[in-house]
Amino acid sequence: MIYPYMVGPMAMSGFTWYQGEANTLDQASADQYAEDFPTMIQTWRDGFQNPDAYFGFVQLSTWCPKNPVAVAEMRQAQMKALDHLGKIGYATNADYGMGCNIHPRDKRPCGSRLGKSALALQYGQSIQWRSPTYSSATMAIAERDFVGGSPAVVITFNDVSEKGLYILDNPYNNRLDPKEFNCTSHPEGTCAWPMVLLNGQGWVNATIAVQGGNKVVMTPTATETPAGGGAETIVGTSYGWGAVPMMSLYDAGTDLPVLPWNEKV
Repeated sequence: MIYPYMVGPMAMSGFTWYQGEANTLDQASADQYAEDFPTMIQTWRDGFQNPDAYFGFVQLSTWCPKNPVAVAEMRQAQMKALDHLGKIGYATNADYGMGCNIHPRDKRPCGSRLGKSALALQYGQSIQWRSPTYSSATMAIAERDFVGGSPAVVITFNDVSEKGLYILDNPYNNRLDPKEFNCTSHPEGTCAWPMVLLNGQGWVNATIAVQGGNKVVMTPTATETPAGGGAETIVGTSYGWGAVPMMSLYDAGTDLPVLPWNEKV
């Protein structure tokens, strides 16, 4: 469908791409997509004889496949394009979804976000358009980071503005009418809240608190004494890692959400 427009070729400044859900199967399909997507972008640029063409994509919104984690894996695979190519813009649509409906009503947020990336990358305007993303995690050692003696981990991020981060009282995806979408009626992992991986218990729910404006402290909401005794240790963290991410972390300077992650400590 694209090739006929390459004949000539048609004059082209750039492209925007809204990914569908058919590729969302499992980690293997996400890994394949992470290779195919940059290849497609490069092929389009070559075909239009415009190697510097802007390319912007929308990160997958919410929906409910049998494997809820597959949606999160695909969102991450989409972001791999930025590792391979320049002049790539993106806008997440994961925080303004419609539950299991793949056609969200509110399209203004992702449209505005993608437009800002084009203004910055294609037209040279000084606009901070990138969402904050996970950078690293370290076990908390300062007394201020601990809550009730529980283990805690401090998360740092890339691309946080000078105004720092803030936390929504209630994520947008949790504000849907229960008649439209109810987390309790779907498999575990569909609605993705902050979680930490404890060495003795597996994944448990976690609380988040902003520290110093640009970092977050994650603490398990409840812990049990590990079998054989000893102290709990957080060995992994996740945030919004599922089909319907409950995203509550935002940049105060841009109102852009922190993108979901699933990482070992």
